Amino acid sequence: MLAPVHDFDVLSLLFERSEDAVVVCNSEAEIVLFNATASRIYGNPHSVVLADCPKMFGMHLPDASRLYLVEELPMSRALAGEEVRAIEILLRAPNRPESRVRVDAYPVRSNERIVGAIVRSRRI
Repeated sequence: MLAPVHDFDVLSLLFERSEDAVVVCNSEAEIVLFNATASRIYGNPHSVVLADCPKMFGMHLPDASRLYLVEELPMSRALAGEEVRAIEILLRAPNRPESRVRVDAYPVRSNERIVGAIVRSRRI
């Protein structure tokens, strides 16, 4: 017979072992969860607010013409209630290898109210 598995244990394991970078923010646009894959792709942030992300992580438009504006970021759009799929971001951060990621973002709701956002990304 299998031992019971707690939902939290399963979610924690999935979050940490995912091949996708997973980042979660609260309704105040503060990053509250950042899995190991996200650390490998983006670097190891300490305390991060969404407004700092374009510059900190070197988040450029795919054509490299400029940094994303905060309101253009998939996570910002998800915080506004939008489901975002397959957005490409060119990462050009200092002391990090250049890479491209494909990003999906979703609002997190509780009782019909947006309480945060989750972003999933993967190198392409």
